[in-house]
Amino acid sequence: MSLSLINIAKKFKKDWIFRNVNYQFEIPGTYVIKGSNGSGKSTLGSMLANKLNWTFIDIDTELEKEHGLSINEMFNNGESKFRTLESKKLEKIVLK
Repeated sequence: MSLSLINIAKKFKKDWIFRNVNYQFEIPGTYVIKGSNGSGKSTLGSMLANKLNWTFIDIDTELEKEHGLSINEMFNNGESKFRTLESKKLEKIVLK
């Protein structure tokens, strides 16, 4: 079974967060949305999860809870250290 998304879009005030997004999901499956800061990953992920009744996990939120620090604080302790934490968290979630 699969699910196709065709030309989905999200606008915030006058700015497009994303538009013309197309993707075909194989179901069941585990999916990761990757992109730069502020690119709409969390917005897209939560929209999809809500619409499809899937579980959405935001790694940044999980890391903040686990370490008791904001993402900026963790990042300020060293980008490579933060990226390692991020990678380990992602691996743990995906392999569940």
